[in-house]
Amino acid sequence: MKRFVKRMAVNLVLILAGSSLVSCGGESSASGTGTKSASFSYWLGTIDQGYYNDYAENPVIKYLTKYKKWGKDKETAVDFSFIIPPVGEQTNNLNTILSSGEYPDLLDASYFSDSIESLYEDGVIMDLSEYVEKDMPNYKKWLDNHPDYAKTAKNVINGETKYLQLYTYHDTGEAWGGFSYRRDWIAKYGKNPSTGASFTGSWDEKGVWNDDVIFPSGGKDPVYVSDWEWMFKIFDLARADLGISDGYDFSMYYPGYIETGDLVDAFGGHGPMFYAADGKIEFGGVSNGFRTYLQMMNQWYKKGYLDNKFAEHSSDMFYQVDTKKVYSGKVGMWYGMVSQQGKGLDISQGKPDSATNGYTNGICVYGARQPINNTYGTDAEKNVTPYNFFGVSSEKTATVISTKATDKDLDALFSFLDYQFSEEGAILNSMGLSKEQYEECQDPLYTKYGLTDGAWYYCDQNGDKWVEGTSQGDKYYHMAPACSADNAFSNAMKNNRVFGRQFGSNHTFAGYDTETTHAIAEWQYFEDTGSFKKSFTSQLGVEASLANSKIMTSLREFMNKQAPGFVNGSKDATNDDTWNSFCGALKKYKYQDYIDNLQVILDSLK
Repeated sequence: MKRFVKRMAVNLVLILAGSSLVSCGGESSASGTGTKSASFSYWLGTIDQGYYNDYAENPVIKYLTKYKKWGKDKETAVDFSFIIPPVGEQTNNLNTILSSGEYPDLLDASYFSDSIESLYEDGVIMDLSEYVEKDMPNYKKWLDNHPDYAKTAKNVINGETKYLQLYTYHDTGEAWGGFSYRRDWIAKYGKNPSTGASFTGSWDEKGVWNDDVIFPSGGKDPVYVSDWEWMFKIFDLARADLGISDGYDFSMYYPGYIETGDLVDAFGGHGPMFYAADGKIEFGGVSNGFRTYLQMMNQWYKKGYLDNKFAEHSSDMFYQVDTKKVYSGKVGMWYGMVSQQGKGLDISQGKPDSATNGYTNGICVYGARQPINNTYGTDAEKNVTPYNFFGVSSEKTATVISTKATDKDLDALFSFLDYQFSEEGAILNSMGLSKEQYEECQDPLYTKYGLTDGAWYYCDQNGDKWVEGTSQGDKYYHMAPACSADNAFSNAMKNNRVFGRQFGSNHTFAGYDTETTHAIAEWQYFEDTGSFKKSFTSQLGVEASLANSKIMTSLREFMNKQAPGFVNGSKDATNDDTWNSFCGALKKYKYQDYIDNLQVILDSLK
C-alpha cells in the first residue's frame, strides 16, 4: 500500500455510515437534449444546515449546473454529487476516505491534516498546472493582481513549482466576529470617568443606538486592557441590580486562551502558539507575554470577572462559549458574531409579552477591537500593537482534484472552476442570484423565502438603489434585507462552500445596521500579520509536515491541560520555578523543530 495508507487507520464503515453521498441529478439535466454532460463527485467539509441536506440544492449550484454550459465548446453540462461528512468528524472522515482508495474527484482540503505533497507523491491528487495554465485565465489574473498570495499558490516538488491546490479567495476579507460587549449596560450603569456624571443611552425612532459613553482612555470605544477592566466593574453593578447570580463579566475559552492569539496579543502583540514576526517564526507559549497574560487572567478569575467553570465548556468553539447564558443576557463580554450585534440578541424587541427573562430587553451589543495592554508586566509587554489573532485573510479554503478524475472531461470542469473567478461568477458566489437569474430558474428556495427580486441589487455608496443616469459615484452590490439580517441565511442563498472567488467589502454594501458596521470596523482595526495562511504551511514536505503535526498535537494537548491551572490559581504563573517547569516541558515537545521546519519555508519565500 502507499505511504499515506500506511499512516492512516482504515475504517471504510465510517464513510458508509456517517457520510451523505447524494447526486444532483447525474446526467438528467442533459437527457434528451443532445447536450454533453460531465459528472463529478465532490467531498465538501460542511454545508448550510437548516436550508438543505444536499449542497446540490444550493440555488447557485443548481443555476450553474442546470442553466450554464462549460468546456471549450460551451456545450457541456457539469453536475456534482456531494459527499458531506458528519459535523465534527470532517478530518477523520476525510482521512478515512483517502485511506480507502475510493476517493471522490474533488475534495475540500481544508480538513486534511497531513502533507499535500504526500497526496501527490502517492498518486492521490493531480498536478493541476497544465489545466490552470490553459483553462483558468481568471484564476491566474487574480493571483497576478495579488502577488503575496501568488507566492504560496503553488507547491515546490523536487525543485519544480506545481499547482496542487486551488484556493478560494476573497478580494478583501471581512470580519465575521470578534469581542462583543453589552453597550446598554455601560450606558445604564456607568459614569463618565472624568466628570462622574451618569451616562445616557437609548434606541432612537429609526432603530439607531445613541449614547454619551466615554471610556477612561478618552474615546467612545475601548482601547486598552484598563478600559476592559473598567467595563467589568460596570457589568458587576448591572448583574447585581438585575439579580443575575449565575452570570459573569467575560466569557473565556476552555483552555484559558485562544490559540490564534486573541487577547493574548495584548501583551507584546503575538499569540500563544506559532507566529511570524520580522521574518522569523516564533513560539509564544514560553514568552513573557503569554506569562503576563496568564497572570492577568488569574487576577480576573480572583476578582470574579470570569466564569469559574470556564474549563468545563470543552466542547464549545471559541466563538460559541456558553451560548445559553450569552443569549439569555447574563454575560457582559464574549467573542461574538455579526448576527449578535446591535439588537441581535433582543428577543422581546420591546414586547412585554415576549417569552424572555427580560435581560435582553433593549439590549445593545457593540464590537470591541483587540485591546492593548497598559497595565500588567514590564514595558516590553505594554503598549504594543496587536498583530496575531483570528484576523481577516483573503485566503479561505483549498480544493484538490484526485486522480480519479483523470479520464473525465477536465476541460469542462476547469472551465466551470475558472468561471468562479470571473466577475460574473464572483457576483454569484458573493451575492447569489439576481432578479433576472431567479426569473430564469424560479428557484424554489428563493420563492419560499421571498427572494423573488433576487438576493441583491445595485446601489450607490449610501445603499440607495442605483438608478442609471441619476445615481452618482461608484456602483455597489447590496444584499436583500432578508440576507443582510441573517448571515447564515445569506450564506445558504449564495455559493460560499465550493471553490471560487468572493467579493469583499470593497465591492459590497451589505446593508448592516449602524451597530454591526461599527463592530466590523472595530474587529478589523488592527492588521493580522503574524498568522499563517494554509497555503504557507502547505509548503511543508512530507516528513516535515508529519513532524510538525505531531509536535502541534503534543503542544496543544499539554497547554490545554496546563493553562487553565494558571488561570484558576492551582498553578502560579508568578513563581519562577513553576513557570520554568512549564516552559521546560514545552521544550521537550520540540517546538524548536517546528520553528526550524517553517523557517526554511519562510526564508525560501523572501
